[in-house]
Amino acid sequence: MDIKRSVVRLFSARIGSQFIGFLGLMYFARELGAEQIGIFFLFQASLSILTVPADMGVQEGIEKRISEGSNAGKILTTGLVLKLAFSTVLSIGLFITKDAINNYMGGQVTLLLIIALFLNSISEVAIRTLRGELRVGETASLQFIRQAIWVGIGALFVWRGFGYLGLIYSLILGFGTVFLWGMSKSSTKLGPVSWKHATSLWTYSKYSFIGAVGGSFYSWMDVAVIGLFLPQTHVGAYEMAWRIGVVVTLFSSTIATTIFPQVSEWKADEDRKRIESLLSNAITPSLLFVIPAFFGSILLSREILSLLFGPEFVLAWLTLIIFMLINFVQAITEIFSRALRAIDHPELVAKARTISLSLNIILNFLLIWRFGITGAAIATGVALTVYTLLVLSYLRPYVRIEFPYYEVTWCMIAGIGMAIAVRGVQSLIVINSLPMLFAVVGIGAVIYFCLIMIYPPLRIKALNNTSYFLKNM
Repeated sequence: MDIKRSVVRLFSARIGSQFIGFLGLMYFARELGAEQIGIFFLFQASLSILTVPADMGVQEGIEKRISEGSNAGKILTTGLVLKLAFSTVLSIGLFITKDAINNYMGGQVTLLLIIALFLNSISEVAIRTLRGELRVGETASLQFIRQAIWVGIGALFVWRGFGYLGLIYSLILGFGTVFLWGMSKSSTKLGPVSWKHATSLWTYSKYSFIGAVGGSFYSWMDVAVIGLFLPQTHVGAYEMAWRIGVVVTLFSSTIATTIFPQVSEWKADEDRKRIESLLSNAITPSLLFVIPAFFGSILLSREILSLLFGPEFVLAWLTLIIFMLINFVQAITEIFSRALRAIDHPELVAKARTISLSLNIILNFLLIWRFGITGAAIATGVALTVYTLLVLSYLRPYVRIEFPYYEVTWCMIAGIGMAIAVRGVQSLIVINSLPMLFAVVGIGAVIYFCLIMIYPPLRIKALNNTSYFLKNM
């Protein structure tokens, strides 16, 4: 697998997806307001949390076992059957408690949640199958299509007056499309169900179902608890702040997604040196966009939220800054947790994730009622930091990581220089429109990357990677 090419393709598609998604969020936030979009976010939070027991780590087990190169058809079918079985059990419970769920979310959405759970489960199987075939770059189009359907069809539904239900309908359509398209692209065909391969999947998945929970799960857990204590308006503002943070970690999450099957293959070949080199070289690129975003958020968080989404979202300005700080941890965590699972130690990731998730839930209940959505962000930051420290301690005996201190320090210096320049611009003009906001952000970005280019090692890497990117777009 050409890792650079896969990163380029996946990152390009994700940039496109995020751009479309942000345009959609801006439109939906302005048309629906924080309360209705908060109901939709509660739906997404519930779906995201339910996908963990509905999956039990099977989808990552499918990717792992297929990447090892044998009996792919049996693995795919067996994994698909397992996921459908788990989803069925959960759906029965959801149907029985539908009245309580509808009251919690603020709308009649339980049956839609059941449909979304099934379709999301099988759509992820299609994506993981392609990744297991070392065709990570080809999953890019699937993710782009899903986002385009959600925004395009969702905008049509909202325009026609369906409100938050329109966003749910379009989300479900996206899941179904991804499954059908993804399976048509896959070279792995369905085979007979195998008890042997079910056991093999479970051996890996019984640990990875907790370890595979991504950083976004922390946000969804926060949203779920916020929904218990605070109105939907706060849910909407909090999640919007998180979505901005997700854009910033886009490149680091792309790198983490791409390296998993490659590290898995090198682990099978016992090629430790290549794994160590890959992980060490991934650190600086993962932090490249996180650093300026943090300094920029300190200066512009209020303007970003109010001008992009509306004045009622400004209540999350401090939450946005905290999320940008959390992204330092998140960027590194994505890479090392996936690496630990790829070298066949999902049980260690599960241990770290169990500790951090438990801490996150406890802190959410302690801090949200006292500090509101800011408390939720603090809880997430503390839990993710603990998780990262545990993952690094577990990974160290197996892989030696050389942290690029000089490169990261220079990026920090460049970020500070950018912040000083942006503060100077702020003293001269009032940022009261989207064009003005984009102009200031653009000025900051240019200054930051000009400062980056002053440092020779970073300049050489940047020029080489830019040349490769342009050739493979």
